[in-house]
Amino acid sequence: MENDFKFIKAKFKENLKKYKSHFKVFNAIEDFEIKWSNSYTDFFSYSSRMNGYKPPKLYNEKPLSDEGIIQNRFKNNEIYYSFQYSNKEWGTEFYLTDEQNNKMRLFYENQNEDEKMLLSQFDYKVMNGNVIDKVFCYMYDSDMEEETFYIYEYFYVNDKISKIIRIDYFDMDTKMIFNENDLNK
Repeated sequence: MENDFKFIKAKFKENLKKYKSHFKVFNAIEDFEIKWSNSYTDFFSYSSRMNGYKPPKLYNEKPLSDEGIIQNRFKNNEIYYSFQYSNKEWGTEFYLTDEQNNKMRLFYENQNEDEKMLLSQFDYKVMNGNVIDKVFCYMYDSDMEEETFYIYEYFYVNDKISKIIRIDYFDMDTKMIFNENDLNK
């Protein structure tokens, strides 16, 4: 687990100040589909529910009000870029795939008085074929100088998620177990 933490923290630091370069690449993509939502989409299965939120609602048409609305851009039915429609500095996400076909979500926001967009959350989804093996979630709050690191381990029965265990790296005694019944409420 220590090696996982070091790997994720290194990836986080590598992307900490890359907002402008990611924005330039992702904003230049053409022929994309837009879907609107009332919150950021789930990067990994059941993430909203496990964190106590309702799953996001997706809309094909832009809602009348811009308040709290997220624009999600898709290319070939895969999300690659999301942002707060009324102000990108309130939160922008980029989605990447690495050489091993693992998925990454980078969440940038304006965290400081000099108005630079910095990475505050980094999620890394380890894939085993087309299914999720585990997800690493690292967050850094620069105001509080506080870091958080969770590991979600996925378990399957007959190719269906049967259980997800969340482990808090900084408090190994804290484990949350989400069973199939919890996830499908």
